[in-house]
Amino acid sequence: QDIYGHVERVSVPATVLRAKPRDPDRDTMDFSSSPTFEGLAGRFPKGRDVHLPELTHFIPMQDPALAADFILDRR
Repeated sequence: QDIYGHVERVSVPATVLRAKPRDPDRDTMDFSSSPTFEGLAGRFPKGRDVHLPELTHFIPMQDPALAADFILDRR
């Protein structure tokens, strides 16, 4: 099933936080980078992409206040 068909029907604003892009030469289980597709936010009608290259896949654990600010729409 194509998940993007569902994403395109999400009518509420969606913010996608992304860490630095994955190095294709690294192991797929290496979470020092983001597995998130760069164009994901653009698939949402009201999508917003936030690139955080200084962080890893574990954004909420690395910077809980930053993650909370996005959840509370203060960013």
